[in-house]
Amino acid sequence: MKKAVRISPEDEGSWLALAQSQTALGQSRKAIQSYQQALRYRPESAQVYLALAELYQQQGQLDLAIPNFRESVRYERIWRRAGMGWPPPISALASANAGTRR
Repeated sequence: MKKAVRISPEDEGSWLALAQSQTALGQSRKAIQSYQQALRYRPESAQVYLALAELYQQQGQLDLAIPNFRESVRYERIWRRAGMGWPPPISALASANAGTRR
């Protein structure tokens, strides 16, 4: 994952994948930084806001989780009203990750 970020540092999907890997490895601090990098390149990503909010919630940091949950809902509504659902390439990642969150 780190290699993908080095190759395409402006690809939010690479940052998202890295953050998800870091979260799975228990590297919360690094994951938060990677999620923030993903938002730097795609600030309208509902999925990244949701993942960040969930991580903050797991850490008991509700003061940080709640605003991120709100942003996730806000951007998801905007994308759905536009008839686009999740914006590409995030849609592919969302589908791939749907089965791993059960």
